[in-house]
Amino acid sequence: MAALINIIHPHIYRCVPDDGIDYRVVDFLKKSSKYGAEVCAHFEIRDNLLGACMRKAALEMDMVLGEIFMDEKVKSFFTLGNGFPFPDENPGTMDKESWDELMKYSITHSGLREEISGHFPIIFLGGAFERCVGNIAAYCADKYGFNKGEIFCVDDLSVSINKEDVETMKGELKKRNINIVRYGDILEILEHNNS
Repeated sequence: MAALINIIHPHIYRCVPDDGIDYRVVDFLKKSSKYGAEVCAHFEIRDNLLGACMRKAALEMDMVLGEIFMDEKVKSFFTLGNGFPFPDENPGTMDKESWDELMKYSITHSGLREEISGHFPIIFLGGAFERCVGNIAAYCADKYGFNKGEIFCVDDLSVSINKEDVETMKGELKKRNINIVRYGDILEILEHNNS
């Protein structure tokens, strides 16, 4: 069973100074690919599709991170600003034509369930740990029943905006049986999973 690495809202890597985290993320993805890990990049829509596409394009041109997002094996899609997928049905906040266009590039509740099902481990990293990374990990535990230890959040490959909230989020994740690990730990798990 292949691992699935979910990079949540990667533009946050460029919003918060953290010396070398971009290189560590690229290194982790290269090493994890040897174990057959698949990668999904969750880009944020917070304003409109055009703005989201521009942020995505900027990361694709990034000197370090661009290597990840230009790889055709990496699946990319848009999610909500809190890290959650879009609802399956239009909540009535936009016309049908706009909704249909947005859904061409976005992932829904049922689409994400399908995307992550059948993988072990399910790994989350990105930014911000205490918000979007933690939110989507908790969402997958609560909404899809992935609460038997199959979800891992990699804290040292994630960035934080509000350090005080990190411990609170870690407590919430632990209540859901979500593992909080470091880079070296998750590589060991990937190696063991493929031995």
